[in-house]
Amino acid sequence: MDVKKAKEAIKELCNKGYASIIQGEGFIENYVSVHPQVLSEIVGPGGSVIRAIQEKLNVKVSIPSTDWKPGNSQPYPVKNAKVGVAGKKEDCVMGKAVISSIARYHHHEITHPGF
Repeated sequence: MDVKKAKEAIKELCNKGYASIIQGEGFIENYVSVHPQVLSEIVGPGGSVIRAIQEKLNVKVSIPSTDWKPGNSQPYPVKNAKVGVAGKKEDCVMGKAVISSIARYHHHEITHPGF
């Protein structure tokens, strides 16, 4: 691996929590576009929801920083945030479905069993 690739891998590790260059075959990166107000629900209390998604589905979820603040008047329309989902293709598909469900219904069976 050359120095440029190593720098890129370190930058990804810092920004995303993983480096795509060292992942196995079938690794993909994708995203789900959501309103920024649901980002805190995707993270959950103490990180419980995002941890459940990552552990149960074997994916990495990255939450972007945004300028959106709850309670502040925002210019409309509010720009959606892109929540990153990375892992094997089939795991990412399920991860995206779980995040979309949380954004739409505020829960999913994987993150809120029995709800």
